[in-house]
Amino acid sequence: MGSVVYTTMAACGVSDDQLQACAQLFSSQYGTWGHLGPKPGARVKLSAAKLREQCLFDRDTCFLVTAKIGGVLVGHAFSTTFWYEPGGGCVSWITQLCVSAEHRSRGIASRLCRHSWAIDATFACGLVTSHPHAVRAVERATGRLCNPTISMQHADRMISASGIPYMQSRTVARPASPGGCTIDTGFFVDHTEVNRLISAQPNWHLGDLPEGHEFFAFTFPAATPSRRVQVATKAATKQTDQ
Repeated sequence: MGSVVYTTMAACGVSDDQLQACAQLFSSQYGTWGHLGPKPGARVKLSAAKLREQCLFDRDTCFLVTAKIGGVLVGHAFSTTFWYEPGGGCVSWITQLCVSAEHRSRGIASRLCRHSWAIDATFACGLVTSHPHAVRAVERATGRLCNPTISMQHADRMISASGIPYMQSRTVARPASPGGCTIDTGFFVDHTEVNRLISAQPNWHLGDLPEGHEFFAFTFPAATPSRRVQVATKAATKQTDQ
């Protein structure tokens, strides 16, 4: 396989064609609806228009990082970065992370995360996800484990400060036992693979995932990650991994 080229773009620089490519990747790769979902067994799909509405809702704080091999999109990460006053720093929140099945287990997801978090004074880095491998990508990118205890302390205020449209009516669920940190997003994706992966994860620390919930998975770095990439403001930036 060829080199992976990563490109970072501010929301204002993302074209409709680029969004369409991301929507197609997500719709063909993400997963299927569970038995409580709107279309049980069918692929979870998202249109380009919905993607712009949900993930590029603010031209000043939202970004897209793409991963391409030979000009073909194989992964992407949408993110938003915002100041969080209670933490005295910025929160970098991945709003969508997707890598094609045939290109997984190559570190692409963690590199997409790392490219999305190229800022100083970072208080928290993370995402809301139903997939354990996305949680692990966050942890590899920051070199730290997600911390459910601190997440529970800050979750509701971070959600409010984020401005992410589809998160504003959500609250983090209080775990029945110590260690869990999930949020009821009403996202009834099939959990068959999720449960299998959780059971296979060594030292899994975020608990089980109830139906309709996602993990609220954030790390809280004592310092910024050692490997950083300058985030674009208007023009796109590129980096290639051999």
